[in-house]
Amino acid sequence: MTAIGPLEKFLAGVIEKNHFEIVIAAKKEHVMSRQRRSSEFHHLISGFLFWLQTGSRPAGICWDHFLLFRPVCEALVRRGELEPRALEEFERPGLPLSKHLSGSGAKP
Repeated sequence: MTAIGPLEKFLAGVIEKNHFEIVIAAKKEHVMSRQRRSSEFHHLISGFLFWLQTGSRPAGICWDHFLLFRPVCEALVRRGELEPRALEEFERPGLPLSKHLSGSGAKP
């Protein structure tokens, strides 16, 4: 069984919660997934937490899995907890590396 089903179930269960409650629920799932040694789910929930806390797509999450976070983002935007520009991250496939390389001296 892949971790996608459990991730989708988790996301459906938090979609009506506020941002703070979602972060708390995700942190609990993160800890429990480590204890259950569910490495794929742990990786996905870690990526979800990263996105919640930074607003950026995590580097280790593929595009299709990242898109699973979009309904949560849309719900938070609808409730005014995130700005509409938060949805822009879901409109372009691939990691926007320029956000991460700015000022680092790295060349594109």
